[in-house]
Amino acid sequence: MPAGIRPVQRNFVTALGLTGSPYPAEASPVTHSPPEPQLRAHPERDLRLDFFRGLSLLMIFIDHIPGTFLSHLTLHSIAFSDAAEAFVFVSGYAAALAYGRLFTSKGLRIVGVHIYHRIWQLYVAHIFIFAVFAAEVSYSVLALHNWSYASTFSSVGLRGTSIASGDFHDPAASDQIRLRSPDRRRFDARAVMPEGSLAPHVYLVGEAPGRQEAETGRPFVGPAGTALRDMMREAGIDEAQIRLANALPFRPIERSAKGGLRNRRPTEKELRDYGPIVLADIGAVRPKLIIALGKSAASLFGSPTAIHGARRQVFCFQDVPVRITYHPGFVLRFGGRGSQLWRTAVRDLRTFCKREHLEPIDEAP
Repeated sequence: MPAGIRPVQRNFVTALGLTGSPYPAEASPVTHSPPEPQLRAHPERDLRLDFFRGLSLLMIFIDHIPGTFLSHLTLHSIAFSDAAEAFVFVSGYAAALAYGRLFTSKGLRIVGVHIYHRIWQLYVAHIFIFAVFAAEVSYSVLALHNWSYASTFSSVGLRGTSIASGDFHDPAASDQIRLRSPDRRRFDARAVMPEGSLAPHVYLVGEAPGRQEAETGRPFVGPAGTALRDMMREAGIDEAQIRLANALPFRPIERSAKGGLRNRRPTEKELRDYGPIVLADIGAVRPKLIIALGKSAASLFGSPTAIHGARRQVFCFQDVPVRITYHPGFVLRFGGRGSQLWRTAVRDLRTFCKREHLEPIDEAP
């Protein structure tokens, strides 16, 4: 080794402040003690939890869309639980991550204070959002005169609506009927409730609501409704003395071959489940005569026969006579205006009223 190298190395070691031989016989391992764990005030978010919570919320939204094929891909259809339960599970797991380390280091009392503070924040936010939501629904009902918006709430009463005045308060229908939320894959969830006179002479019950009825929340607003009003004018029946309703408050739907939604006939079970809504309204307003239009309406009052034969029979509901005739939609489809079927339906309406001593105000020529 050339002279002068070792002294330079000694000087370098001394300059670093190291003591001892620069060439130790045995190198001692250098150890580092782990840093003390520190609790972060705001730990880093686990984006995977946010992803699955967002996915659960998306499935919940899809499950509330009536008739969409995407509902067959959600947990409601393919698992033992639905998306709401998955959301609660993921949220609970996230809460354990958020407060678990704080519980270990600070104890139950400190964690309890943090949790109750967060609960209070969420509670205040929930009350505020609900108040805004209720105000929006109330404004929509009053401004648009569409009572069906009130079915957004889980519990509603049977409220009568006057065709002429748009009155939404029915003192006669004081019994509160709870509308169960229907299966949105089989029904349009927008309710169509009875409307018309609060002391009717004649109560007309039709088939299940159609698309236009569901959109407006009113019975008999489509072509069949126009035909019915024309029939009543020909029969000399005053529209101010009637009350209109559908056999059930929700539109039964199914998906067509092209993927769109179309009407379908309600099943007997569906009529038993939702028919009591209109029956309760009949019991509240106590009409003098009930006229069932079509097969579904006739089934509510126990008619086992076809319309052609049931027209000649008199049924009874709570001491009120029930008569049955063709639905205006059926007349339009298989006869049309001015046909023999049309004249038969008009004659039935006039005859039913006369036999119950409900003389028309203006006799038809």
